[in-house]
Amino acid sequence: MKVLILGGGFMQLNAIRRAKAKGWTVVVSDYLPHAPGKRLADFAELVSTFDIEGNIEVALKHRVDAVFTIGTDQPVLTAAKVAETLNLPALISADTALKATNKKYMKKTMEENGIPSSRYILVKKEELATPHTIRKRLDDFNLPVVVKPLDSQGQRGVFKLYRFDEQAISYMQETFKFTRQEEIIVEEFCAGDEITVSAWVEEGIPYILMITDRPLLYVEPHLGIPDGHVFPSVYTLSYYDEIKQLVARIIRAFAIKSGPLYIQMIIGESGVKVVEIACRIGGGHEEELIPLVSGIDIVDMFLEKSVGNHIDVESLKRYNLLTNSRYAMVKFIIGQPGEVKTWASLERVKNMPGVINAGFYDTSRREIRPLTDSTCRIGYLLVEGKDRQELMARVKKAYDEVKVWDSKGNNMVVWFKTYA
Repeated sequence: MKVLILGGGFMQLNAIRRAKAKGWTVVVSDYLPHAPGKRLADFAELVSTFDIEGNIEVALKHRVDAVFTIGTDQPVLTAAKVAETLNLPALISADTALKATNKKYMKKTMEENGIPSSRYILVKKEELATPHTIRKRLDDFNLPVVVKPLDSQGQRGVFKLYRFDEQAISYMQETFKFTRQEEIIVEEFCAGDEITVSAWVEEGIPYILMITDRPLLYVEPHLGIPDGHVFPSVYTLSYYDEIKQLVARIIRAFAIKSGPLYIQMIIGESGVKVVEIACRIGGGHEEELIPLVSGIDIVDMFLEKSVGNHIDVESLKRYNLLTNSRYAMVKFIIGQPGEVKTWASLERVKNMPGVINAGFYDTSRREIRPLTDSTCRIGYLLVEGKDRQELMARVKKAYDEVKVWDSKGNNMVVWFKTYA
């Protein structure tokens, strides 16, 4: 079995290792010449994960049996297009992939199928020259509004605007730098608490594996940047039926056949609203968190299904989220901006009570950038506890032991938030 994995970044390493452990030959494509996944792969190609034609050529060159990505958003469309062109196994169609990776089609699909989401407009690049036309279209919108690229993830190019002035136009111009499209989206800000839903879809039937709270760090003018995922969500029991119905409607609306499904939702005064969906495993270490709390090996299921093999549906049928008594959290590591002298070892942290895993994303990095989006986070902790109180105490204790030193001997790691 020979597979093409799109992307060689940190989020793909687990899938690359697992595929290799199965004895599969792994080809990795990435536009970065030194992407860490390329060192693990049997073959590496200097091709962007956005480059559909380039990856078709790679797939033909290596005569691969399957193509897929894991944990990243836009390459989902590339994988579906390559698979469709070469008649390779695919979990979703190219049409579904487009709707799940481009917010223009995503919002339209939700609107047409009565899936609750915030109001929005699309703004073309040339409209920025006549801001009064944009302002008029936003006349009946409640402020603040959120500006997003149509085809980016990780909060890149996303801004929260409290008024429509010259500064707002400047932010919109910045948003266009993070998209390959000629439009961006402006939507009403939806106040409330953010949750994420991780599910597996098999033959159109959803199995909800995890609902997590998604605490956010607010560094304005940027929208909230996820600081972690806490399982279980405090809303699981009270909103489960409504969430389950929404998941089923999303699957029908987007014609999702099989595979992982990741949904961001807001629970506020107006009820539950869907922010975005993705036909992939979440990119915040859900590939580790899901098996920890559910016992479901979602990475193995994904790999086997991606190459056209059958999976064990019985484990999905047996699993019951509502009786799950596990507590766990992914906590992202945040650093003060500045020049790094030393990344301290995490071995002591990994041996602390409740710590399942810990890691820095790139210890070759000599500088920590200001926190503007998810790519500015520097690492993560995966921690479990017997209840929420013990979990949070363990997270804080482990986090306090994470050290990144600057040239003056100061620890650059900062704790931004206290969790309830």
